[in-house]
Amino acid sequence: LFKTSTTSAGTLTFSTDGSLADAKLGQVGAILAKFKVATDGVEDITLKSMTFKKDAVSTSQDSDFTNFKLYLNGSQVSSGTLVNKYVTFPMNTTILKNKSDQKFEIRADIIGGASKTVRFVIDSSTDITANGSQYLYGANTSGTGTAPATTVNITAGAVSLVREDAAIDKVIST
Repeated sequence: LFKTSTTSAGTLTFSTDGSLADAKLGQVGAILAKFKVATDGVEDITLKSMTFKKDAVSTSQDSDFTNFKLYLNGSQVSSGTLVNKYVTFPMNTTILKNKSDQKFEIRADIIGGASKTVRFVIDSSTDITANGSQYLYGANTSGTGTAPATTVNITAGAVSLVREDAAIDKVIST
């Protein structure tokens, strides 16, 4: 005799986490995205990897950035490389507790792209690999396709040259 049952997998809900300041050319560890991830209360969820796309709004090039890092609540949990508009952050044991909100940041060093913009999004639900800790099923995702979706402007300093006609009142001879 067999019985069937249903089990709900945990869900991760992604949303933006406020606005971002402009980043400066040459800045180390510039914050390029901030987002929140909420768990729905079914179970703890173990994150395996997260992939972000530099979307079509971005005017910067992949080569304008280096040294990508992913932070969770202020602590680095992974690093990645931007290749063909995508950066993937592999994670081994990043566990998001049941019924919690966690804050993430994507940071990178800016080595080019003055007067350009950059914006990262989670392109689709398949860009998040996560399993529920209790039932071990793949976690559901919500809010993908847009989050984190905050545009960052890359700024650079300016140099001004001003000509001054100073009076010469002393002559030095050698």
